[in-house]
Amino acid sequence: MFKNKIVMLTVILLVGITLIGGTAFVLWYMLYRQDVPADPSKQVEESVASEEPKKLTLEELELATVEFEEITTTLKSGNFIKLKIAMQIEDPAQKETFKKTQFLAQDIIMRTLADTDADEIRGEKGIGELASKLMVKVNNELEDAKVVKVYVTSIMIQ
Repeated sequence: MFKNKIVMLTVILLVGITLIGGTAFVLWYMLYRQDVPADPSKQVEESVASEEPKKLTLEELELATVEFEEITTTLKSGNFIKLKIAMQIEDPAQKETFKKTQFLAQDIIMRTLADTDADEIRGEKGIGELASKLMVKVNNELEDAKVVKVYVTSIMIQ
């Protein structure tokens, strides 16, 4: 096929390096990638599964909860939503830190609602999925305090 031995040796060497590099990449990808479920509710289940929920007294619950002002915005489907929520922080000592970044959490809530249809929020299951989605997104983007529960205290969709 090739008349020149140097060209043939170069081609064999390049093919060998490519095969070794490709094999190394595939092995690295399979061993070190992190499996992250696309469904936020599954992410919540996995993150909470290893932790046993701690029963809080009313005073402790009040100390660990940050309430948001009423949010009014337009949903993806064109409907309006009025929503009032509260987020329970894992460590009550970080409540003041969370309050300083509360506007960032509110931005996450607004963006999430803007990308949600009204039908996705209707009913107990829909509200639960919205709360789970908000908790995962806030925990992923804010590192100051871990949100352990989102309470939907008022909701109205028009």
